[in-house]
Amino acid sequence: MSTGSSSTSWGGKAPLDSPFCHCKLRARLRVLTMDYNYKRKFWRCPSWTPGSQNGIGDRFCTFFDWVDDDFCSICGDVLGQLRDRLQIRSREFKIEKSELEANLVMEKERREHIQELCNKLKEKSTELESNLVMEKERSEHIQEFLYKKKEKSKDLCKKYNNCI
Repeated sequence: MSTGSSSTSWGGKAPLDSPFCHCKLRARLRVLTMDYNYKRKFWRCPSWTPGSQNGIGDRFCTFFDWVDDDFCSICGDVLGQLRDRLQIRSREFKIEKSELEANLVMEKERREHIQELCNKLKEKSTELESNLVMEKERSEHIQEFLYKKKEKSKDLCKKYNNCI
């Protein structure tokens, strides 16, 4: 007999074709949900509780009977191995999901940092463009001033015939 948790297949009533247990009650159909007899069906006393196998429960009825005596042990092994693989893959997926979520957070922070840098660069670029426009205007004023001075200087040279 395999130990482990089980779940009841159907609710309050046992089917009419179910056997009677040692307590003269109709046995309930249960299905193993762990161990190597995974999904294997069996009959159990309706008064049985997990502690009752040691005489601790409300009643001490040891009735137990497999529904499918010819259940293939290889099938049970395969089902158990598949369940084990599924649990391993599930843990691996949880770890991978956690890693991906952590990477996503880091990538989001990195993108935010890059966005901040881009915004600062845009501000600096706007500032430099503004300075460039001002310097260009200043340069044009200086050129105009120098041109006027040069023209005035030429006029003075002509006036006094002392060209430099």
